[in-house]
Amino acid sequence: TLSDAITDYVNFITHERRLAKSTTVTQYASNLRQLLRWLEANGYPAPALDAFNVQTLRRYLYSISAEGRRPRTIRGRFHPIIGLGEFLVTNGILETNPAKALTMPKKDAARRTVVTEDEVRALLSAAERLPNPRKIALTRAVLSALIFGGLRRAELLDLRVSDVQLSEKYLLIRNGKNSKSRTVYIGETCLNALREWLTFRTKGLPHDYLFLADRSRRLSECGLKSLFD
Repeated sequence: TLSDAITDYVNFITHERRLAKSTTVTQYASNLRQLLRWLEANGYPAPALDAFNVQTLRRYLYSISAEGRRPRTIRGRFHPIIGLGEFLVTNGILETNPAKALTMPKKDAARRTVVTEDEVRALLSAAERLPNPRKIALTRAVLSALIFGGLRRAELLDLRVSDVQLSEKYLLIRNGKNSKSRTVYIGETCLNALREWLTFRTKGLPHDYLFLADRSRRLSECGLKSLFD
């Protein structure tokens, strides 16, 4: 079935291509499951592989376009679909990749929202109104790493205590984009926030993840989102 093929492809990009599991793999899997749900809602219950054809994918493209999606969103939705088609061709399941027969809309310019200094100050000040000193320190450290270190969510959540080099004033990012490591130098505001959090962080745990939801759990994506609720 197409569902089986998607599972195989997601395993391939996870374990062989080793794409970032918490970001790229999750997004790819989500986009492919959206395709499955659309097929099931449009006459293909439990779709077989033969539903993965040019005509059906073109209908899916038109359906997304009709929702008013931006061109770059549509292209992003189809990127894993094209990848799935290539995977099936490479493994001898399909002769050609049907997704490549489609003409994608021309990519539009990215829209980047710029945060002002006043908004950054207001965000950090809001952390001071949290109910207890531990949560204040955690939230301030997380915000500082994101704001002043420019870290991605997955990079932030993967930080270990040993990655924080306070004396050298940098963070070691072990698994950044494309699984590459890098060093991020940080200023005193971020350093002070991290120092404060380390005084609250529980000692003697079986792991050394920097940010904790509680004594037994590292901070997850859901936990990160809850800090901003």
